[in-house]
Amino acid sequence: GNVLIADASNNRIRMLAATTGTFYGQAMTAGDIYTVAGNGVPAYSGNGGRATAAALCAPGGVVTDDSGNLIIADSFNSRIRVLAGATGTFYGRAMTAGNIYTVAGNGTFGYGGDGRPARAAILNDPQEVAIDGHGNLVFSDQDNNRIRVLAAATGTFYGHAMTVGDMYTVAGNGASGYSGDGGLATAAELSLPTAVTIDQSGNLVIADQENNRVRVVAAAKGTFYGRAMSTGHIYTVAGNGQSRQTWTDGPATQAGLGHVSGIAVDGSGNLVIGSISGDR
Repeated sequence: GNVLIADASNNRIRMLAATTGTFYGQAMTAGDIYTVAGNGVPAYSGNGGRATAAALCAPGGVVTDDSGNLIIADSFNSRIRVLAGATGTFYGRAMTAGNIYTVAGNGTFGYGGDGRPARAAILNDPQEVAIDGHGNLVFSDQDNNRIRVLAAATGTFYGHAMTVGDMYTVAGNGASGYSGDGGLATAAELSLPTAVTIDQSGNLVIADQENNRVRVVAAAKGTFYGRAMSTGHIYTVAGNGQSRQTWTDGPATQAGLGHVSGIAVDGSGNLVIGSISGDR
């Protein structure tokens, strides 16, 4: 029940404690706020050591996995990092509770490394992170106009055969634009996808920010959001591409959305969309 905050301009991850107890190696009091990762310096350091002594650079997103680890999109370091919630082996690395580790990205800004170990992959301003039902780490590789996955297990996900610990693109061909609806997600164009989440059916939901749309990569064949979908294909479920917001009720694909900035799934499976105001 604790609230986790990516405090980007302070280069820290902070936590509002919902209860009194010990979390991430710190004693906390309900209602108080604490830094759990980052020393405030916009840089990259501290791997393998205490998370509060490590340097982050404009972290863009944070989420917890099923093991209680805290996953950080260390955006301007072009890496995904983990604050271990317990001592054990996670994402192919031995970890100590309270310490921080890089699990994806080599720090180079660009694109590369699909089908190879995630720590050798090249990312470009990763933003939001999510954990799917198989434990895979999914994130928006924003400036690469792609959604990518660090596989937590060997298997087939989103229509792709994956090997544990390796990196894969599951949506976006790298070009900035809008295309590909109804076809394979990896052949589609996205434009600065800023957020990603997983719905109750396991589908991957994308805030396609500069396209002013919400799009879905189907995890399985079926009907979702009123549309028949095929595994690994991409579909627009909200937004007509116009940044002019419309305020009347009606079909979601006819709505104007002004730069979709965030998405979430509520307890009933509904999509909640954060939209930065465009022209009215």
